[in-house]
Amino acid sequence: MGRRLDAFVDGELDAGRAAAVQTHIEECIDCNAVVRLMFNTKRCLRARIDQRADSGPVQRLTGFATALTQSSASVNGEPRPPRNDDGQQRR
Repeated sequence: MGRRLDAFVDGELDAGRAAAVQTHIEECIDCNAVVRLMFNTKRCLRARIDQRADSGPVQRLTGFATALTQSSASVNGEPRPPRNDDGQQRR
């Protein structure tokens, strides 16, 4: 039943099999708990991925701006000291 529960949670079952799994879940306390855990885990992972996706462009732009600033500050061929992500000089 484990693989069917995975497929059920992922929406990969046809209507007949999904109905059969749904009936089983309603009758089996253990499988019901597993499916609820799987749905919650999937929801949390999706939220985490969405959160990272939202912050990704900002981090990339910040990194790009930092690199651009460092390269444009190279005057007379003298590079600037390396900096951390927060702009502070590395020690």
